Amino acid sequence: MKYQEKLERELNKFDYKYTYLKDKITIKIGMSHNVIIDFSKPDKIIITNQLQGWNFLTGTLRMNLKSAVIYNFVLTIILMLLCFYQNNYIPDFNFTSIFIGFGIWVMLFTIFYTVRYENFKTFIRQITAD
Repeated sequence: MKYQEKLERELNKFDYKYTYLKDKITIKIGMSHNVIIDFSKPDKIIITNQLQGWNFLTGTLRMNLKSAVIYNFVLTIILMLLCFYQNNYIPDFNFTSIFIGFGIWVMLFTIFYTVRYENFKTFIRQITAD
């Protein structure tokens, strides 16, 4: 209980929106990204994340950041094959620019969500340190 109370005090101090359910705290860190802290094991604090629907990385799908990276990698490979295939049949339109734009979009938001999540994990570790 000590860590939970300390964490709740700090979350209120920095005006984070959170919900508390049994031994889990779900914190909204913005842009459809949540961090879930599980206090169910007394000797361990488990920190996970979840991208909610309508985010810039997965669209309407809900998944964690690791799954989103794999999902976008597969989509990038499929888009690459489609763009190069279409380039042979419609030479007037540059499909490569669509592929590059999609790649930049995915890299930008993957880096954004990863940095935000890792920074927040560091914040939580500092709060829960003995």
